[in-house]
Amino acid sequence: MHLRLPVALLSLLAFVPSLAVASPVVLHRGNDAEPDTLDPQKVFTDETGHVTLDMFVGLTTYDAASNPVPGIAQSWTVSADGLTYTFKLRPNLKWSDGSPLAADEMMLGIVRTLDPKTAAPLANLGFCIRNAVAVNSGKMPLDKLGVRVVDPATIEIKVETPCPTLLAALAEPPFAPVPKRVLAKFGDAWIKSGNIVSNGPFKLVDWRANDHVRLAKNPYFYDAANVKIDEVIYQPIEDDNTAAKRFRTGEIDMFPRYAPSDAGWLRKAMPGAVHATPAAGVNYLGINQSVAKLKDVRVRRALALAIDRETIAAKIMKLGESPAYGIVPLVSPAYHGARFDFAAKPLAARQAEARKLLAEAGYGPGKPLTIVLRQRAGVANKHVAIALQSMWASIGVKAEILMSEVKTHYASVNAHDFEVGVVAFFWPTDPEYFLSDILHDSVTNVGLYNSPAFDAKMSEGRKLVDVAKRFASFSQAEDIALKDVAVIPLYFSVTRNLVSPRLHGFVDNPRDFHPTRFLSLDPKGR
Repeated sequence: MHLRLPVALLSLLAFVPSLAVASPVVLHRGNDAEPDTLDPQKVFTDETGHVTLDMFVGLTTYDAASNPVPGIAQSWTVSADGLTYTFKLRPNLKWSDGSPLAADEMMLGIVRTLDPKTAAPLANLGFCIRNAVAVNSGKMPLDKLGVRVVDPATIEIKVETPCPTLLAALAEPPFAPVPKRVLAKFGDAWIKSGNIVSNGPFKLVDWRANDHVRLAKNPYFYDAANVKIDEVIYQPIEDDNTAAKRFRTGEIDMFPRYAPSDAGWLRKAMPGAVHATPAAGVNYLGINQSVAKLKDVRVRRALALAIDRETIAAKIMKLGESPAYGIVPLVSPAYHGARFDFAAKPLAARQAEARKLLAEAGYGPGKPLTIVLRQRAGVANKHVAIALQSMWASIGVKAEILMSEVKTHYASVNAHDFEVGVVAFFWPTDPEYFLSDILHDSVTNVGLYNSPAFDAKMSEGRKLVDVAKRFASFSQAEDIALKDVAVIPLYFSVTRNLVSPRLHGFVDNPRDFHPTRFLSLDPKGR
């Protein structure tokens, strides 16, 4: 049956504005690699961290400037001796499916990270928690870890010594809560689309490998009312040039990298879109000391001596990176780090010493040292690898370059399936984070460096409350590592971001995390 309306009424309706349904606000975020996982306890790379920070929130979390702020804990107190942290949870916390989030699920996330069976790559971030090192090494049972549920609204964490890094560590993805019933039901498959629930500002819609991760606003997030983005789509783009083109055409609204050589035209084409700021990050060469030829400190030192860091920083990176003769970035406040003892030597003198050391180690024109250099994808990264190859050639070393996508690169490096590999670490600005990477029992110790003297100095520093004395111990530890050439620092990083002028709430910061919950999009581009 058809209903006929009078012509006059039809004419009137033509002038009535339609009841338009508001379109969802969608943020298109470029990511410079495919995520390794969406399991927060197994996060290793920042590319994965960007996504999981949108999905999960721990006791603390990061604000727009990457400072630790209250997360699912609305407040906390610290005992007078600095050894006990008591966290009060927000009321009525929920998972993204609307089910209650219990205090023991928050505790489970911390315990799961330090459980050796999880093999969490960043477990070392929690090593200041009481008995964490022993638990993580399997020497103590999980129930000896210094974390407990006091009551349904309270969690207590005890630390070995006063721990100024704890609040920042708890903001990292590995210390997010875990949905107990989902983990029990699905095991490792709990993170798959259709299974996973999260407690952060966004929840997973779908994940298509090498295409996108699509997240939608979580209506049960405790601060959902202030989240201005309805959907965020992460798109992995390994090639910097492709990313720059897609950014310029508006296909993506932000991207966490660009080729330094593109900075000039990008600034002209899109004023205000190009960001670069000093980062709490270092790029260094991990050296696999399980490889026979690299066990010789003379070989490692020769490789370090031959590198012209000033050229790499000023002529290849070109965005304010600084030559690294130590391990800890210069943004660490009040920390006076150690440096290689050859930092002030002219390059020619360093090259001469390098050739001498190689000769003493049994290498020369008739028997050159050969190494394989692993490097991750990216235009600037490729240029750095080629420069290193040339610099080592000047002392008679033959280096083969093996480039691979970020995910593949770090999988090989973490499995110790490499000889020499470029790695980048970005941490909060405390020196303990950067130096803990090479503790003998740290999962991030990709080169398998093992020095009781270094470990002892680090342990000493961790027990000190006085900041000056604490930093002095860490500086002495750094000096030991540099004398051993535990790693070969190349340059201290800057953050490189492309940010659309219509994107608001973006704050440059050394940690270079930019949670989507603090961003908003102006549809008119103002």
